[in-house]
Amino acid sequence: LVWTTSCVPWAEANCVQDRGLGHATSRDLVTWSEPAYITVDLNVEHVWAPETFHDAKSGQTMIFWSSPVDLTPNPDPHDIYYVLTSDFETFTEPAILYSRPGRNFIDATIYDRGDEYLMVIKDEADGQKNLRALVSPHLYGPDAWTVDPSAPLTGSYAAEGPSFLERDGSLFIYFDKYGEGAYGALEATTTGALDSPAAWNDISDSVFFPGVRHGTPIEVPWEVFEAVATKAGE
Repeated sequence: LVWTTSCVPWAEANCVQDRGLGHATSRDLVTWSEPAYITVDLNVEHVWAPETFHDAKSGQTMIFWSSPVDLTPNPDPHDIYYVLTSDFETFTEPAILYSRPGRNFIDATIYDRGDEYLMVIKDEADGQKNLRALVSPHLYGPDAWTVDPSAPLTGSYAAEGPSFLERDGSLFIYFDKYGEGAYGALEATTTGALDSPAAWNDISDSVFFPGVRHGTPIEVPWEVFEAVATKAGE
């Protein structure tokens, strides 16, 4: 598990943002290790919405997140950065995973299609606040993520925090409809051009996750679900 540790300056008084992220591990999703703080060696304002992606080709885990370079009082737009690690103790130097001059993107998530990777990100531009997609033949490196993002996948509502879940031949993108205090979802078959808005159907009306914000759905065995629900008193 990785998470944002920085406070939010417009929501919390006397907020001093940090430059790192939280990390903990569990074998059963019930008992967790002591939380650790991973420092990011970058001159940035904050480290937002970290995610992990296990790279089967290299055997390493990629941690990626959104940060703006700290040029106070006028910081740059957010770019997507990453590090690689095999043990969560040593890390590669932070590098940019995705950037577009003058564009402001946060909340990246990645899905492995086998022959290519699919990324969904939030466009933070004024008047946008929607999710967009792009594909790459490589997970990271100079030849990865070199294209502009698609037209919006989501509608006229504010959306962020996307996360993939594949099930029964369909691929779902769950996301936070934060302007409405609700959760939303898109569905597509796992074939075809998933970086095209035409591939996705908005099924938000069928999604009911009261109180959930900016999460990552995963599929687990029933006994794990039962143990977590019991621990939560549900």
